[in-house]
Amino acid sequence: TCPPPAAGPNYRPNTTYAAPLYNLSQAYNTRDADAVKAYVGMIGSTFRFRYYNLQSSTPSWPIYWNAAQEDSAATGMLHDLAISQIHLVLPLADTSSAEVSSSAGDPPDTRKITIRGITLLVQRGDVSYQASGTCDFFIAPVNNEYRIIRWEDNTAPPQFVSGGSTPVQATTWGSIKSIY
Repeated sequence: TCPPPAAGPNYRPNTTYAAPLYNLSQAYNTRDADAVKAYVGMIGSTFRFRYYNLQSSTPSWPIYWNAAQEDSAATGMLHDLAISQIHLVLPLADTSSAEVSSSAGDPPDTRKITIRGITLLVQRGDVSYQASGTCDFFIAPVNNEYRIIRWEDNTAPPQFVSGGSTPVQATTWGSIKSIY
């Protein structure tokens, strides 16, 4: 398959291990016309996402989805007119501590990047969704570009949720994406 066309000027070409994560942050925070194109361009065709739904009856069982499901979730979320704000803090300085992945089956030169200090706030209608914590991103060279091939969401509800007039749903990043 052909890669999607390059995204606009707010996005970087996927020529480094950090570029897909930079583009992820840009897509969430700007939700501009190129956001979905950039998002789809950073996901590898063998992509796998893992998260835990802490509100389910089996909160310790991981939930997985593939690239097509990730594309659908991202498109839904980034185009949802009910969302008035997305604010993602994704500390990209953590990309400097990328390590070679030791996971069996990963393509050669796959890097595991653990991002700590993530905060995601999504205002959708009259509910504010909040998640914080860490994620492990596995990034590999695919057809001369770097792509996220695996994303392990380890976020959780924040310890402290600020009160206010808006109801707050403390959750995980994956649970927010699973709405779509």
